[in-house]
Amino acid sequence: MGLFNVRRVITCSCFDADTFAIWHRNMWYSANSGLKFSVLAALLCANSLPVAHAQQSQQPPAANEKKAPKLDLEALSKQAGKPEEPKSALALALKDGYPKNAVKRAKVRDNLYALLATAAEKKEADKVLAALNRLYLTSGSPTIDLLMKRGIKSITGKKLEGSLKYLDAVIDLAPDYAEGWNRRAYVYYRKNQFRRAAGDLRRVLALDPNHFRALEGLGSILRDIGDDKGALEVFEKLVGIHPFWKGTDSVYKELKKKVEGRGI
Repeated sequence: MGLFNVRRVITCSCFDADTFAIWHRNMWYSANSGLKFSVLAALLCANSLPVAHAQQSQQPPAANEKKAPKLDLEALSKQAGKPEEPKSALALALKDGYPKNAVKRAKVRDNLYALLATAAEKKEADKVLAALNRLYLTSGSPTIDLLMKRGIKSITGKKLEGSLKYLDAVIDLAPDYAEGWNRRAYVYYRKNQFRRAAGDLRRVLALDPNHFRALEGLGSILRDIGDDKGALEVFEKLVGIHPFWKGTDSVYKELKKKVEGRGI
């Protein structure tokens, strides 16, 4: 290779001046050094890599390269400082769910009765009623829950004798579980055994004086057997607990008018 061409290669590869001087001296004064041009070319290429990499790293980002989204610090600040919405009274009453423990369950039940009695509208009362119905079916025992489930299924299928067997077992195993007595009273009522039904309902009310379904059932039985005064007393208590009871106008007020002999 001619000297001119070698210099041109050296210049293009950004070979520094000191390295070129050493090479130039060895090439001219050591004719038999055995230095090959291929070695020189390798040195030139190796020396040019850092420069090429540096030049590439200094290039601006591509136009289509996605940029990281910017955080809206103002929006985050407002969200962090936003006060939580107050929970409803029903949500607070059920903050621990439906307890398996009988004492805790009774406390939740009493709170629900208080909410039912003070409900401002029917929609609000219906939500409390749904919670009470679910609480009634919470026994705290998997065995009792299973027997109740089968007993209720038998009632739905109009297998009253079969349902009595399950409900008798519930009462034998858990005599303090009010809903067992209440469901059996319903079966007795369906079988026209009113006295037995009334006896079971009185047992329910001894365990839970505000059980609105037991009050409704007992009042209906007393009315059916002609005890209007006794029925009125029961319905008065029911209306005090459940002001949106569907029978307030059609049953309670008419019965009150009949017993007291005057309009409301």
